[in-house]
Amino acid sequence: APEVWKKKRFLVSDVYSLGMTLHFMLFGQPAYNGVSAVVACGQRSPRPVEIPPGCPEDLRRLLAGMLEKNPLKRWSLDQVLTAIRARLERLAVPCLALRVGQSRGERIWHARHRQFSMEFVWIPPGTFLMGMAGATGSDRAEEPCDVRCTPLHRVRVDGFWMSRHPVTRGQFRFFVKDSGYKTGADQAGWAHAYDPDRRGFVRREGSNWLRPGFAQEEDHPVVNVSYADALEFAEWLSWRCHRLVRLPTEAEWERACRAGGQQRYGCGEEITAELANFGGLRVGTTPVGRFPVNRFGLLDMHGNVHEWVRDWFREDFYAVSPERNPYCDQSDSGQRVLRGGGWLSPAERIRSASRDRYPPESADGDIGFRLSGMAYAWEGGRN
Repeated sequence: APEVWKKKRFLVSDVYSLGMTLHFMLFGQPAYNGVSAVVACGQRSPRPVEIPPGCPEDLRRLLAGMLEKNPLKRWSLDQVLTAIRARLERLAVPCLALRVGQSRGERIWHARHRQFSMEFVWIPPGTFLMGMAGATGSDRAEEPCDVRCTPLHRVRVDGFWMSRHPVTRGQFRFFVKDSGYKTGADQAGWAHAYDPDRRGFVRREGSNWLRPGFAQEEDHPVVNVSYADALEFAEWLSWRCHRLVRLPTEAEWERACRAGGQQRYGCGEEITAELANFGGLRVGTTPVGRFPVNRFGLLDMHGNVHEWVRDWFREDFYAVSPERNPYCDQSDSGQRVLRGGGWLSPAERIRSASRDRYPPESADGDIGFRLSGMAYAWEGGRN
């Protein structure tokens, strides 16, 4: 603890040490990024604790309280135990069985409980070029080029788990039944449903994830879900599976979509109706296993539904983002980013680098989401 360097010791000194250990066990990295624990403790000016995005708020408060450098402000052992007991009480429900193994040469992680099943695929750490090149200044210019997707920039991403396909209607139904959750559309009494006469979405009373304006089966991706709805599902699954599950960042999503390549699409330079659901060629979503997997074994990375990611949208973020694990946590527009394009999107809007932005309360009939799971340190996720 920092005070030990000054040859002082308090009852809460061990709380600091425990907090440092807990942080590393959860996230596989020091609480003070870029420095060792010894150097961090000896620094005179406090540095903010590095807590990865997606960490539940109660766990964030617990770690911040344990890692407070001023021992007079640090949480006591009683406060720590009270917070841990409260978290364990929330976990006192039937838990999902976790299975990690190999399948078809992949590392996979299963979360199962009764009728619920979700499969995650391991995405190894790697470096890639994110975004699009402009019309000048690069031999990899893409046309038409969306200014929101430039400049092309190098990104390093740690390893993580990604759900094989978007969350399905059946999976979302289980979540709603198990938690009693009501979506934003349920509470508002309306959502944007598909209108075949206008070939687009219109506000419709009574529309929600069960009534999107077109036929769906349980193996179709859930739609008419807002950003907040996606976060609630992720938090519910985190409690059930004892692993931090969240929306992927933009960089994680594009890394998973490109799957080691740099073409316009994960499947190559061109895409057809045999490879994805896009362009309004079909009315509505298609089952999540209908089209081929990409090189990482993921389904529906192009088309079918726009997928919420964790980042806020900022026009200039690509120009100023860090190279390692970038994440935009502030916005000049109040909008969140969506990736992948939907079943009405044209081919140029479902490319690996394409971005869309919507207000977080949006709940249209072509908006869904998929999840990522944080890797533990021993799973080899550091890049």
